[in-house]
Amino acid sequence: MIKLAKVLLTHLKSELHVFSLLYALLFCSLMIVFKDSIELQKSHFLSHFRSFQVQLFLILYNYILYYFVLIPILAFRKKLYILKKADFWIKSLFFLTLIGVNIRGFLRDYVVAETDNYILQHYLYIIIHNINTLVVILPLLLLFRLLYDKKNISFYGFNRQNAHLKQFSSLLLIIIPLVCWAAFQADFRQTYPTFKSWYFSQYFGENTWLAGIIMELSEPVSFIYTELIFRGMLVVGMVEILGTEALLPMAAFYCIYHFGKPDAEIISSFFGGYILGVFALKFKNIWGGTLIHIALAWLMELSAITYYFFTK
Repeated sequence: MIKLAKVLLTHLKSELHVFSLLYALLFCSLMIVFKDSIELQKSHFLSHFRSFQVQLFLILYNYILYYFVLIPILAFRKKLYILKKADFWIKSLFFLTLIGVNIRGFLRDYVVAETDNYILQHYLYIIIHNINTLVVILPLLLLFRLLYDKKNISFYGFNRQNAHLKQFSSLLLIIIPLVCWAAFQADFRQTYPTFKSWYFSQYFGENTWLAGIIMELSEPVSFIYTELIFRGMLVVGMVEILGTEALLPMAAFYCIYHFGKPDAEIISSFFGGYILGVFALKFKNIWGGTLIHIALAWLMELSAITYYFFTK
């Protein structure tokens, strides 16, 4: 933990631009204020259009969120010359497009919709979301790395070097008390656990435990995906072009990515995402953040389940 603290403090003292931070926070604050309206309009669009149109919408949405934060920050830092680099546009547009590509929409239309049981639809939709990385993201990212981004030796932090897993494991000592506190918050209990056995048992019956294990085991794949796109592609993948300016747009994007979660989780995701981004930038490795993400998710599931069964 001491090594990670030194890395973070060194970054905050020498590399953090306060005015850029305030702008990113202002952007996220405005988005949070209007998040209910934004999510309502977004949900309306997603439910009334076919998957191809949905994919285009999500991709354009990603462009707007990312560039609305990044370009002003580049202006503050007098680095607008970066926008003249073809490599910047090729990589950033590809990464943001890849984040928007998701098989959920297609499978919702052609697989999930085949059943009229809402509980089963809900379950399948979560599983599909969790395995999206294996089916879509990794193959396309690997192809991009082989054909274009050959200089990225670390494969966007997806490597064994400089993982520092023991150091990251010690951060759990800070996280556990925070999760225990969150378990007593009403909005937290509405969101977690993801697999609510008392709900899914209406469909799965005696096999509810097996369905739960399958969902919980699929969740780490989802968090590998999250770390790969935010800390891997948007930080490790962009650092040679943007330097430390890659961090704040990623953190803002990551914060908005959490809309629909409890308010405390949305707000903390900006700072947590930024801190994990600092470590990814320093070590060129995303496995420490992935470990934290998976452990945090399972701790939230466990705390929510424990609270439910001890208070019902």
